[in-house]
Amino acid sequence: MKVELQKVETEVKQTSEAASTSLQKKLVQAKKEREQEVQLLNTKWKGKCDEINQRYTNQIQNLLQQQEEEKKNLLEEHSKALEELKSKSNEERLELDEKAKTQLSEAQNTTSELQTKVE
Repeated sequence: MKVELQKVETEVKQTSEAASTSLQKKLVQAKKEREQEVQLLNTKWKGKCDEINQRYTNQIQNLLQQQEEEKKNLLEEHSKALEELKSKSNEERLELDEKAKTQLSEAQNTTSELQTKVE
């Protein structure tokens, strides 16, 4: 009976060790699988982050380019308006100079006429 008990005890130990070893292998395998899943998810996440960063970078570049074009257009419009204003101002100055010369000439003629009449 003692021999049978030892035999059963040995079988139980072997079965227990085998089950323990099997569970340990399964645990190690599951851990490896989870690490691979985490690594895959991290890779996907990094890819998504890079994609989002690239999209925002492109949008920012487009907005900056638009802003530069608008600035350029505004500067051109301002320059044209300034040139038109200068041109108009010069025309008005020339007209005023002509009027002043005409009035001066008329005044001189009137003065000459008056002097002639006075003499």
